[in-house]
Amino acid sequence: MFKAIFSSATLLSLIAIGLSQSPTPKQGDADFPTPTPSERHNQKVAAVRSHNYDLFMIGDSITHTVGDSGGEWEPLKAVWQTHFAARNAINLGYSGYRTENVLWNLQNGELDSQKSPKVAVVLIGTNNTDDTNYPTVHSPEQIFDGTKAIVETIRKKHPTTKILVLSIFPRGGAREITNFHRRYTNSDLSVETCRQAGQLTKKLADNKHIFWADLNSVFFRKDGSMNTDLIPDLVHPNAQGAEAWANALEPILSKLMGDKVIKSQFELAKDRAPGPVRDLAGKRIMILGDSITQDGRFVSMIEYMLQKQNPFLDFNIFSVGLASETASGLSEIGHPFPRPDIHERLNRAIVAVRPDVILACYGMNDGIYQPNDPARMKAFQIGITSMVKQCQANGARVIVITPPAFDITQFGDNITKDGEKFTYGKPYAKYDDVLAAFAKWEVKSRPGGAEVIDLHAPMELITRNAMKASLELYHTGDGIHPTELGHLLMANQILDGLGIKQPKEDLRTAWQAMQTNPLFDLVSKHRVLRSEGWLPYIGYTRGTMTKSPDIVPTEDKAAELQVQIDRLRRGQ
Repeated sequence: MFKAIFSSATLLSLIAIGLSQSPTPKQGDADFPTPTPSERHNQKVAAVRSHNYDLFMIGDSITHTVGDSGGEWEPLKAVWQTHFAARNAINLGYSGYRTENVLWNLQNGELDSQKSPKVAVVLIGTNNTDDTNYPTVHSPEQIFDGTKAIVETIRKKHPTTKILVLSIFPRGGAREITNFHRRYTNSDLSVETCRQAGQLTKKLADNKHIFWADLNSVFFRKDGSMNTDLIPDLVHPNAQGAEAWANALEPILSKLMGDKVIKSQFELAKDRAPGPVRDLAGKRIMILGDSITQDGRFVSMIEYMLQKQNPFLDFNIFSVGLASETASGLSEIGHPFPRPDIHERLNRAIVAVRPDVILACYGMNDGIYQPNDPARMKAFQIGITSMVKQCQANGARVIVITPPAFDITQFGDNITKDGEKFTYGKPYAKYDDVLAAFAKWEVKSRPGGAEVIDLHAPMELITRNAMKASLELYHTGDGIHPTELGHLLMANQILDGLGIKQPKEDLRTAWQAMQTNPLFDLVSKHRVLRSEGWLPYIGYTRGTMTKSPDIVPTEDKAAELQVQIDRLRRGQ
């Protein structure tokens, strides 16, 4: 019958093509089991043979680090306990393993349970694409074959087990920005092979016994770049990344397991938190401003209140205010150097920090301590508006904060009155009127469509009645830079403006309680460390240029402090 349709040569060609599509695996192939005996393997075989697990988590270091590693991976154990240990799971992940290594493990005892597990989750293949740390790499098609062999091995041993194949987690490319102390050097080919191989495995799903899911969207930002806050080394999720992945997995896994969706303390905390808090949690928040922001005590207070009141939510704040800075680009005669302009460093700050939310407080220096002037007002308006638009163009939510009040009474006779010639170091007696005009314009016009929080009006009101209220908002001789009570007032007003209402309590009482709390001390150290590291890393000019090439040491120390902060606020 075949001869009536095909010639002998054609038939032989078709047979040859068919054989080439399904070649017999050979050593070195992704679907050829490669012996990898280890003490961990022996322990896992013994565990499987002595206990009937309901869930097998099968994979490489990404699975291994979630629950079975210490050191820097210790925080991931909480993710394992919540989402997997609660389901009677065993961790069959191995650092450095490829499909061929996992295949050997499964064929040599790791499936020898008397009772079949309900579900086996397979996440494997990223190391098969690694052309930096391995002498051989595999193509997407070869990785598919290796994954297929793993799935078939599980099906043969446990035909009633539901198998969930996950698309391989993304690898970050060389151009990804990360502040982590270790990063993998992933070539463009490795990144693309990973992506293609992960998508190919979708063909394994029959949606009866074998299922497939791509959860990788949790690891990317809105602009398509990898979220290195979740995968800081460009390969492995950290605790936040593992939590994000586990939460995305929950609806699928619970359905396959026949149980309920498990919510972690973090998810429950997010559910309970007011909307304005959820809008900040987990976001990169950059705070810009002048010397008041560089002083930063109000930032420490904001972060302290957020972390204390929401112990299971994460807040990622970068305070990078710069002394003498303006938004208008103006500077006065006699100033030691031309005042820095935020526009000179704004793009560098956005690129370096990659903020989701930006708070900016300018104005104190923009009137250059002289009487109201239309040209200076115009320069301020243009500067603020252009700053807002540039931030928005980069996808950030922008909140403009009006300038704090200015207390001329603190300067004694060292002031410039109406009709007198201005000299540097002697501010105009009615300078607060200039700031009030700035604030009124910002509140009314909402420059660039930004949100606006009015700091000036409530501070001015209290400043006028400071003696009566016995509140020292400014230092003697300095009506520009607030005291601790002034910074606390600012922090409360900003949080209130964000919709995060704070208890109405006496400022002195609140400050006394805050400064004796060890949590505030840690948060303050964290804020100072980051500010002092990120300012020069971004780079700035105050007469001369200051630039630092490396932010990793700062972020290493900041991470260590954050671990202490988390333990304290979570009562661990």
